[in-house]
Amino acid sequence: MKILILAGGIGTRLWPLSTREYPKQFLRFGQEQSLLQKTALRFVKHGLSHEIFVVTQAEYSNFVQNDLEEILPNCNGQIIIEPDHKNTAPAITWGIRYLISNHLIEDEELVLIVPIDHYFSHEEAFMEKILEAQTYADKGFIITFGVPARSAEVGYGYIHMGTAVLGNCYEVGQFIEKPNLTLAKELVSNGTWLWNIGVYLLSVNTYIKEMKLHAKELSTLLSLDKNVENFYKQLTPISIDKALMEHSINLHVMSLNKGLWYDIGSWESINTLIEKGETEFIHPDNIKHILAHI
Repeated sequence: MKILILAGGIGTRLWPLSTREYPKQFLRFGQEQSLLQKTALRFVKHGLSHEIFVVTQAEYSNFVQNDLEEILPNCNGQIIIEPDHKNTAPAITWGIRYLISNHLIEDEELVLIVPIDHYFSHEEAFMEKILEAQTYADKGFIITFGVPARSAEVGYGYIHMGTAVLGNCYEVGQFIEKPNLTLAKELVSNGTWLWNIGVYLLSVNTYIKEMKLHAKELSTLLSLDKNVENFYKQLTPISIDKALMEHSINLHVMSLNKGLWYDIGSWESINTLIEKGETEFIHPDNIKHILAHI
């Protein structure tokens, strides 16, 4: 299994702490490790150091290199430079193209796609779910992960738990990306909807097949051998949720029902972590500095 970490975003919602020149993925929030390092370490601890690849922008490559070398010596070849900011669907496709063209992955091998801005209060439970999910991904399903919706958030995607497949794995009844407030309240009160956390597990073959069905222009990127960077720069920015996940009938979801999850993408999330006393993520000595920016 290869791990594809998406670290090319600008992080505008955490301005002014996160800036275009030094975005949130490299911030340490008073801790020893940056968000990027914390994300990579989840997998390093499980012996997957050589399976980690980071997709980023050329302007951030030195930051990524420095962060990775602190925890992954000799990480050359594990940093994938995206030609332009085009959102998550092109970034993921570019990353998978890199793995294929450099003969770093087999057709049947799995790819775990993860953002850098997540906090888990029970990381081991999250890793256990990933290991469990491999069984389903090996059968050709796209596996996403969700947590029970706790409040009516309009910035998240929502997944309806359909028929149970086994344990905490469900067919996806419906996928709604960023609903309005009225609809979000209805989904939360229903009790059968999960927040989509944007982590996906699937095989290379499944990704190619699904992209050909739902995002033909992007799928061309996987086989194109000339003027690839120019082609990439002409792509319309689009999220992987909009490009693929909302349309696929091959999507299954696993519920993460142990521990807390937060998207470290806004000051609201930071404030919630502070209020809950999650000092493992935000050091008390740094709270005043962070609060000054909210």
